[in-house]
Amino acid sequence: MSELTCESVCYGDVLHDVSLSLQRGKICALLGPSGAGKTTLLWVLAGLWPPGSGRVVRGTGNLGMVFQQPGLWDHLTVEQHLKIVGADRDRAEQAISTMKLTDLRRRRPGAMSGGERQRLSIARALAIDPAWLLLDEPMAHLDGPSRGDLFDLLRSALADSNAGVLIATHHADEAMRLADDIAILIDGHIVQHGPTEHVYHHPVNLAAALATGPAHLLDNQVVRPEQLTFTPDPAGDAVVQRCEFLGSGFMLRFGVANTVATARSTQAVSPGSRGRLTIVHDTTGHT
Repeated sequence: MSELTCESVCYGDVLHDVSLSLQRGKICALLGPSGAGKTTLLWVLAGLWPPGSGRVVRGTGNLGMVFQQPGLWDHLTVEQHLKIVGADRDRAEQAISTMKLTDLRRRRPGAMSGGERQRLSIARALAIDPAWLLLDEPMAHLDGPSRGDLFDLLRSALADSNAGVLIATHHADEAMRLADDIAILIDGHIVQHGPTEHVYHHPVNLAAALATGPAHLLDNQVVRPEQLTFTPDPAGDAVVQRCEFLGSGFMLRFGVANTVATARSTQAVSPGSRGRLTIVHDTTGHT
């Protein structure tokens, strides 16, 4: 069996009738806000917590897990962490190299930075040659260059892995850059699951759209800022509230029809300007 599947899983008042299937060689991002149930679902899939109802069926092979906190042993070196989980020498060396820990192989966690400790946590999971790899907000406690460096290493490591990967995060941009598929978890329910581009361009509702980026309702449609164009018109019903410089252009915030909308623009527009907003339907069918 080449899938890790949960079927109609419930867990207390946290997960409600959740069904999800992971395939070997595919990366799925579990995307949702804090408190949505992402960590609970990963723990249930890993077998650490039994579901209250429903079932989990796991294909053959090792399962690796990376927790939000690295969970390292202070008295063990990098090499010893990989040895204690049963990694053979070749796999251990590959994981150490992949996560750029070669020069730290004899160092203990207390002498490592936060980013280095998380790289060790990921290396430990990779070293057992996992068929299934579950990652719970692996970059949650990092920021700045450390976060960017770890993201690049993780993206490369996952691309080279044949594991079925589920990575929980609330960062939409990272999810979309990493994943083949996205599953959106809100209030313990999977509200949408599918290929990343499809989920972004065809959200099932506004909540699902907001999980993957800026969006709002306009004329009873869910629209993204890049789908709106602004045409100056003194009689228009859209009023510019704010104009923000983004480097590559501008983001305009409008008050329109008792709601707020945002649109991208190549030119600055003065606050207070009036105009009309048009929803663009492109040739690829995105709306």
